[in-house]
Amino acid sequence: MKSLRFILCIFAIYAVVFAEQLPLASVSGTAGAGVSTIRGGDSRWVNPALLGLSDNPKQSALLPSFGYRIGNDALKTSQLNSWFKKNRYWTKDERNTMVNSLNGDFTLLGQAGGGLGYQYQNFIFAVDGIGMMDAGIPKNVLNMMVNGNQPGARYDLSGIRGGEWAGLSFGATFAKSFKDISFAQEFSAGITAKYIVGLSYAGIRSSSGSILTNIQPDTVSLHGNIVTATASQGDGVAFDIGFAGRQDENWGWSLALLNLAGKITWSNPKVHSNSFGVDTTGIPVDSLTKEGFLERWSNYRSDNYGESGSTENRLPPVMLAGADYRYNKEWTFLGSVEQGLSTENTMIGGTDKTKWAFGAEYNHFALIPLRSGFAVGGESLFEFQVGAGYHSNDYQIDIASGFTRGFFNGAKGFTVSISQRVIIE
Repeated sequence: MKSLRFILCIFAIYAVVFAEQLPLASVSGTAGAGVSTIRGGDSRWVNPALLGLSDNPKQSALLPSFGYRIGNDALKTSQLNSWFKKNRYWTKDERNTMVNSLNGDFTLLGQAGGGLGYQYQNFIFAVDGIGMMDAGIPKNVLNMMVNGNQPGARYDLSGIRGGEWAGLSFGATFAKSFKDISFAQEFSAGITAKYIVGLSYAGIRSSSGSILTNIQPDTVSLHGNIVTATASQGDGVAFDIGFAGRQDENWGWSLALLNLAGKITWSNPKVHSNSFGVDTTGIPVDSLTKEGFLERWSNYRSDNYGESGSTENRLPPVMLAGADYRYNKEWTFLGSVEQGLSTENTMIGGTDKTKWAFGAEYNHFALIPLRSGFAVGGESLFEFQVGAGYHSNDYQIDIASGFTRGFFNGAKGFTVSISQRVIIE
C-alpha cells in the first residue's frame, strides 16, 4: 500500500516560543549549577535578591547578550549531519532507529533570548527579548511519516501540538540587604516586575482526527480538524521574587520563585479552522497521487473566523535554588535544583520534572575563570556544558557551549551563549 506521509502537509506544525530565562553564559557554563554566584545586572535572570549582596558592583552597563538552545528527543548530531543531505534517502534501519528511540511523542525544544540594561546599586532596569520553542508529534504519526502507513492501522492525530509567540520584556529589579540576621552573615531579598509586550503569536488551539487504512477494499479513511490562532498584539505582567545569603566566606545560597502570575493576553486573534474528511467508504489509494486530491476527495475546508475575543499564554512558574562552596581561592563547587510549579499540561513550557545540576569553577587564572558542569532531569534529561570568561576590572565577558541528551556526535541538542557587561565602578 502506498505511503500516506504526504497527508501531513495539511497540518501546520508550529514552534512554540514563550518568555523564559535567557541561557546566561555564566550559568550555562555549569549546566545551570552556578545560579548562586551571579552578581550585578545578570541577577535579574536567576534571582533578584543576589543584587543585594555585598560583592556586587556599584554600577554597571549590561551590553547586548544572547543565548540559544535547541534539541530533540530522537535524532543525534551525527544522524542529523549524515541523514539530512541533498538527494540522500533514509534506509529502513535508519527510519526504525529514529522511531524506536522515542519513549513517547517526538518533541522539538528550543530556547533563545537577548537583552541589555543598566544597574545602579540595588536597582536594575533592562529590556529583554526572550523565548522558547516546543513542538510535538505523536509517535505513531511520526512512524507513518518516516515508514509509511501500515495496513489496518489507525493513526490518532489529536496529539499534534505547537504554537509560537515572541515579545519584549521591560523589567525593573530591586533588592534590599538586611543586617543582624541570626541565620546568615549576609541576607538579601529582591523582586523583579516585568511588563511584557507581545509582538507575534501563532498557535494550535486544538487538533483532532485520525487516519485508517484498509486492504479490502484498498482505501484510506481520514477525518480531522485543526484550529489555529494568530495575533500581533498582546501584553502582560510577571513577577520574580527571591532570597539570597552567605553563611561565611565559603558558603552562599540562593532561592527564587520566577514567573509568578506571568501571562500574556493577545487581543483579537484571527482564528482559522482547517477541516478535512471523507465518508466511511474511504478514498481509493490510487487517487492519492492524482492532482486535485484535496479538493476532490478529502472535502478540505479552511474557514477564517476573523478577529474575536482573546487568547492567553501563561508563563511557567519555576522554583530555582542553588548553593556554592568556595573550597579555596582556585576552586568553587556549585549545585542547583530547578522545579516547575505547574502540573498543567496545557501551560506552555510548564513541567513538573525536577532538574539537578552540579558544576565547578576554576580560578587559577585571575582574569580567565573556567567552568564546567552537568545536569540530570528536566525536559532535556541530561546536559553537559563548559564555559570560560574574561573578567577585568572594567569589562567582563562569558562564553558557554555544550550538549543535551548526550556528548558530541551522540548529543541530541546543544547550547551556545555569550554574556557581557561593563563595570563602571
